[in-house]
Amino acid sequence: MYPGSKPLNILRHRKHTCLAWSLVCVICFHLSILGGEASHEPALTFERDVRPIFKAMCFHCHGEDDHREGGLDLRLVRLMKGGGDEGPAIVPGSADTSLLWQRISEDEMPEGETKLTPAEKSVIHDWINAGAITARPEPDNVEDARFTEEEINHWSFKKLAHQPVPERVEGFASDSPIDSFIHEKLTDYQLTPAQMADRATLIRRLSFDLRGLPPSEEDLRAFTEDTRQDPWSPLVDQMLASPHFGERWGGHWLDLAGFAESDGGSLNDPERPYAWRYRDYVVESLNANLPIDRFFQEQLAGDEMIQGSVDP
Repeated sequence: MYPGSKPLNILRHRKHTCLAWSLVCVICFHLSILGGEASHEPALTFERDVRPIFKAMCFHCHGEDDHREGGLDLRLVRLMKGGGDEGPAIVPGSADTSLLWQRISEDEMPEGETKLTPAEKSVIHDWINAGAITARPEPDNVEDARFTEEEINHWSFKKLAHQPVPERVEGFASDSPIDSFIHEKLTDYQLTPAQMADRATLIRRLSFDLRGLPPSEEDLRAFTEDTRQDPWSPLVDQMLASPHFGERWGGHWLDLAGFAESDGGSLNDPERPYAWRYRDYVVESLNANLPIDRFFQEQLAGDEMIQGSVDP
């Protein structure tokens, strides 16, 4: 354990808890759509609606680099109004006469194969027509607009808030406070909870989730015949301790990282003879309960953390 580190088993707490939270989120999301009353759509603003599109698709040529194509900077609305080599990029209130919209609508910009989607184009068109509104006065120094309040206050940067747990309902089986949230939403829509799964079903779900494999006959028999008051917790611990846990969940990380044992992209497809080292490192890190913050640091700056030489 590294000082101040958080254990990797944050990711490994009981899988059924994570799945239950996911179910709560899905239910709440759909109920908010189905049950919510029609509300007035807020006005489009540059910071919230348009800038994210430009940042993803345009800033590399028109903002972030020292050289800006056509002399046009899209990082602030006033800079778009001032324009570039060909004059003002936008005419607030008139998208059709705005040079920026003309280039975007004809797919002249952005350059390359990736173009804006119809939905993104619609946002930009409607924003210009509505007057090219900003959420707040823009800073005098463009560098002060590197990050907007919307970006800084993104939900992923906020601390988790504790929610009051709904009261438990008589006759509703509940092993976790999460069950109370689920039951509350089921009740709102007059839905009947599913029956409790039998032990054979539970162990199959857990085994596939944590190890990617069906339970063995011995594990199945031991769990179904276990007479202890809480046979579930020891079973979870047993499967988390399996080397197959790292193989199963390491595979998800490797997929996100684009792991491959050859270069691909051509018929030649040259092999990467040492790629297996990274694969094994990921699997072993998960199985060894490497602190999650340390794991991330090693992905981002492993070369800066090396002490002395290492094998290739």
